[in-house]
Amino acid sequence: MKKLLNFTMNEDLAKEELSFHSGRNSDTDDLRWEKGFLGSLRPYRNIELVESNFHAVMHCIKILAPYLSRNDAIDKGLISDISGILCFGKAWAVHEDGLLLSNQIITPDQAKTIDSWLDCIFYAWTMLLDSQDENVAFEPYNQQYKI
Repeated sequence: MKKLLNFTMNEDLAKEELSFHSGRNSDTDDLRWEKGFLGSLRPYRNIELVESNFHAVMHCIKILAPYLSRNDAIDKGLISDISGILCFGKAWAVHEDGLLLSNQIITPDQAKTIDSWLDCIFYAWTMLLDSQDENVAFEPYNQQYKI
């Protein structure tokens, strides 16, 4: 997606990247684990809102769109990665009793930003699982982020 991600990625690399963004990859020594989408939000670390992580997750989903449309059975690990990003992102940062917001580690405005990112991820993922066209799946993201 646009200028933030200008490297070539295939489906296998996209799955690997999502495993780091979700914190499910077993290679916890790899910096991608700590610096990924959820890693950067871990409650007991120095919290950073890294917009490029959000765009990287969206890029991975876009790369995986053909895989999702041609397969009736989807890799359980991939589903767990996306579910984890959505679930823990909401639980830690968006819910008012979540660790980040309730302990004032992030501001309400930062929580709204994360919620917006998660909404874009959720919408694209859900539309692609429902066999929708990529244009439909990424329309809100493209409009909101002028991609």
